[in-house]
Amino acid sequence: MVVNKELNRESKEQFYASLPKLVVYLVVIFAIWLFAIVIFGPLGTGIFIAGIEAATVVTWIAIIAILILLALIVREIIAITNAIGGFIAARSSTDSPQGLKNIQQAVRYIIYVIIVAIIFIFFRALILSVSNSPTSQTVLGVVLILIAIWVIWLLYRAGMDASEEIGKYAVKLTETAETQARAASASISERTSKKAATKQEEEKKE
Repeated sequence: MVVNKELNRESKEQFYASLPKLVVYLVVIFAIWLFAIVIFGPLGTGIFIAGIEAATVVTWIAIIAILILLALIVREIIAITNAIGGFIAARSSTDSPQGLKNIQQAVRYIIYVIIVAIIFIFFRALILSVSNSPTSQTVLGVVLILIAIWVIWLLYRAGMDASEEIGKYAVKLTETAETQARAASASISERTSKKAATKQEEEKKE
């Protein structure tokens, strides 16, 4: 359990070191979305610059800015997902370094899938609000297919990492059940023997 405590301590340090920066960037992203998409976007509707609607330009600027900010916080996202995986692994029944690493990786991969799905849904809505042209649809379709392939690969790796520990846990559970069954059987046999011996003594007395 010493390894579990050490992993839990490292995960806490990693989590609290990365969380403040991530929160700041997420607040900035939300502010960009609020002002550029919700406020200035509608204000630019009907205003054209060189034949391009101002609302479209503002939306694309916001999308690019948000993408840049997301690229800047990739390290923090990885650190926090790694820390969350560490928290969960540290509270598991395994205490081997490799087992803890497998659980941590499996949890991290699943969180990656959730984050990427949320980001895609967010940007899909933004892009379609600007343009619903065949080109936009094609680009979104290609990106979605690539994400789907990546997600399948990640989930496969997560399953492989988790399956090894699940297998070990199943073996332990089986061994524990067998031990308990043997102990129960021995206890029943002992009680039966005692009853038989007591009965024989009573018969002798009679």
